[in-house]
Amino acid sequence: HHILVENLDLSGFDADQQIVGISTKTPAHNWVIRGNRIAGAGTGLYLGNSDGSLPFYAGVIEFNSVSSTLGYSMQIKHQLSRPSDVPDGAETLIRYNVFSKGSESSSGGNARPNLLLGHQPLSGSGSGDRFVVYSNFLYDNPTEMLFQAEGNLVVFNNLFVNPSGGGVNIQPHNATPRQVDVFFNTIVTNGVGLRISGGDSAFTQQAFGNASFGRQPFSVGTAQDNVEGTLAEAAQVFVGANTLDLSTLDLHPQGNALVGASIPTSAMPSGVDASHDFDEVTRDFTRRGAYAGAPPSGAWKPSLEPRSY
Repeated sequence: HHILVENLDLSGFDADQQIVGISTKTPAHNWVIRGNRIAGAGTGLYLGNSDGSLPFYAGVIEFNSVSSTLGYSMQIKHQLSRPSDVPDGAETLIRYNVFSKGSESSSGGNARPNLLLGHQPLSGSGSGDRFVVYSNFLYDNPTEMLFQAEGNLVVFNNLFVNPSGGGVNIQPHNATPRQVDVFFNTIVTNGVGLRISGGDSAFTQQAFGNASFGRQPFSVGTAQDNVEGTLAEAAQVFVGANTLDLSTLDLHPQGNALVGASIPTSAMPSGVDASHDFDEVTRDFTRRGAYAGAPPSGAWKPSLEPRSY
């Protein structure tokens, strides 16, 4: 515990999907994985164990760039249980990362999303833990969705862009989605934008304040105050969404696009500060999507280069 993994540059680990750039194989808490670049690996980061043992929890994963993996850019495995050395209600923060795949992606039974998050323990220590996923850029996956998750999740201020397929899939994997809040994300895909299904009825799964454009923007039970449209309409709404090519991509809204009634701060999940957008600009809660408006000077342009810190 209390391990820092920072500023590594890993490439050429893609001879087999089982070759991993950064992995944990012990119960691990209070790790910080920051500022690493992984380009070409079987799997970028694999945290936890395949059978749900050796959990990864209460960590921070930030400012990394993971591209051109065969399998996952990153997976955090489900947890059957975890030690009580960290109080219940711990958060694992996943923020300011780039998770990108492309033509090298495995297909068929080996196809994997860019990011997959497994569930927390279903009872006892850690059952109140959650993932907080914000201000990440997930780009391209020709064989799977960009993001799949279950358990307790807060997902906001992210850019999900897939010219080749779908976006976000919150669904059962080893257990079910529990407390799920998906809001203020910009989703532009050539498939299903946001799907939430199979959630535990004892908890709430909701989506609000998102901007989703594609073949099927939403497939969600409880959704409100979102904006949706086609890919053709995305080209009229965003500054640069004609082709979704990285060289011209700019998902800042044009003019007053994506503006609606103000979303009350009471809708935000407890303990989450959503007062700033993807660019760290103050948000007024009337704009749907990850950006509150025009970019400030020096704003990071989505690319495969990691964000600076």
